Parts: sequence; C-alpha cells; structure tokens
Amino acid sequence: MKCLFNKFSIIFLFLLYFIATNNATAGTLTIRMDLSYTIGPDGVEVRIDATNHGSEPAFEVGARLHGFDQALQSKTLERLEIEQTAAFQFRIPVPPDKKGVYPLVAEFVFRDANRHPFSTLSGIPVNLGGKIPTGLSGLARVLTVENKKNIRIRVINAAPRTREVVATVYLPWSLDASPKQKNIKLAPRSYTTVDFPINSRYGINDATYPVYCTLEFDEQGHHQTVLVQSTVQIVRPKNWFVQTRWYWLMGGVFVIFGWIGVWVTGSKKKAVGRRG
Repeated sequence: MKCLFNKFSIIFLFLLYFIATNNATAGTLTIRMDLSYTIGPDGVEVRIDATNHGSEPAFEVGARLHGFDQALQSKTLERLEIEQTAAFQFRIPVPPDKKGVYPLVAEFVFRDANRHPFSTLSGIPVNLGGKIPTGLSGLARVLTVENKKNIRIRVINAAPRTREVVATVYLPWSLDASPKQKNIKLAPRSYTTVDFPINSRYGINDATYPVYCTLEFDEQGHHQTVLVQSTVQIVRPKNWFVQTRWYWLMGGVFVIFGWIGVWVTGSKKKAVGRRG
C-alpha cells in the first residue's frame, strides 16, 4: 500500500503542477501608430511612425502601405526596442488631374520574441481637392470573436440619388476574411448592411485589433471615400482542464489525504497485529 501511495501521489502532483502553471504569460507588445501625409507636385508623401509601448522588443519590423490601388512595402528593421520609434516613408505618384478623397491604410508588421508574426493598422483619408463626400456614412460596432464571426458595416445613403459603393475591409495579419471586398447599391435615402466573415487565424486571447472598412464611390467626376473604423477583440475558449483546475486541485487534496488515512490505518492494524 505504501509503494502504491507514493507512485500515485507523484503522478498526480505532476498533473496539478501542469494545470496550475498552464496560464503563465509572457511580455506584451503594444504598438502605437501615427500616420500622416503631405501632397507635393509629384504625388503623396506618407510617413508612418510606430512606437513600441510594450514590455518586450519587437523583431523583424516593417510597414506596408495600401492606397491608390497600390501596396508598398518598406525595408525590414531587425529590432524595435521598448519605447523606441521606427519611421517609414513612402511616396505614391499621383497624376495632377486626379481629384477627390482616397483612402490610405498603413500596416505595421512585426514578430514577437518567439518569432510569431503580427500586424496592426491605421487609416486616414487623403483629400486631393474637390468635393468632400456628403450624405454617405458607415458604422461598425466593436466585435468580440472566439473563432469566426461577421463584422457588420451599416451603410447609410442620405442623398436623394442612388449610389454604387465598393466596400473593402482591411485586417491585421492575425485575422482573415473572404471575401474582403463587396459591391453594394443603395437607393436614395436608404441604408443597408454589409457583412464580412472574420476568422481569427492567430489572434491572441484578450488582444484588441483595429480594423478598417473603406466605402468608395465616384460622383460628379470625383472619387469619394468614407473610412469606417472598428475593433475586434479575441476571446478564445479556455481549455477544459484550465477551466476546472480548481476542482482538480481540491479533488487531489482529498485523494491525497484519503490515501494518507488508508496508509495510517493500515500501519496501525499491522502494529496491533504484531503486538497480539
């Protein structure tokens, strides 16, 4: 009985240790992005500043810029220290006769200490001159995602005319959607909703990711853009053993004391038997 108790207690205590330590957390990466632009004679000059406000360095950092039907990539920096800022500059050639409001969406890409890839977004409308879009608006609520869920964009056309709008969603690397672009037609003074199925590929539990949706249309010779911003928070279902670990711990305590009681009782009986 004594040998059996020792063997069982070692195995069970190892299981308790595994369950109790399964929630260990590492450092955090908190990235702040600042996006700005200037319009010059040769196009649009864009600057992206990314600052690491987290508790550990970021690695293999870089930037991507989406705008004017282009996707530009910066050079990769080896490391971004805590409270350090990395600056990236882009120039997008734009014809001088191009008028209207166009979207710019910047993406900062990086890896954590375990070399897992991540990215975060920032967006801004660029006014090249002309009319500012009126009568069209969009709204998206904050979304909480476990595995897969739709992000719903409410598009409102308050103008007295029909509008054909292209809706495009921009997501960080940890999230995915298919399709990412949809065409919608709005009657005068009406509204509709556009759904994009969001899938969490590598989203971290409790992390919050900014997402952007652009609503673009052409009107009276000018391109128009409405930029809609929202956030997606990742909530992963907890492991069953982690959720019930306190029951395992309490049960383990009772089992161990039970085995101790059995062992002590057996020892007393043996002692009494020897005296007799």
